[in-house]
Amino acid sequence: MKKFACIILCVCFLLALSGCGKKASPADNNKIVAQGDVTNATVILFKDERGNVLFYNSDIEQIYAIDSKELSYFIEIEMTNDGAKKLKDATESIVGQNMKMYMGDVPMISAMVAAPIEDGRFILCDHTTQEEMLIMFDKLTK
Repeated sequence: MKKFACIILCVCFLLALSGCGKKASPADNNKIVAQGDVTNATVILFKDERGNVLFYNSDIEQIYAIDSKELSYFIEIEMTNDGAKKLKDATESIVGQNMKMYMGDVPMISAMVAAPIEDGRFILCDHTTQEEMLIMFDKLTK
């Protein structure tokens, strides 16, 4: 019986360490101001420096507008399972290079990829006010 109880405790500890499969997110400790699906009306593309398309709207699961004490205001993008794999593969191959987000043919944001993004989530943090953040959120979701 003691051996069985020890096994149960070890399994519970391992599940607690792993988070039971839940992905950690910057949104977990911050206030979600808005949440929505990506728009299909406007084509959203992410490209590398050479102009190669890395992923599209259809690879995005959800978009969050976040009010954070640490980063002020930001947009978090959560990828679909397939999109998360594309994001990981793409960012592994362009570490140290810029990735650009386009809405149609208009470049919106450019950021250097410092490390591969492995959890299928990333943030856009170029917003100094909540109003600026919500304008970008509306462009992405409406």
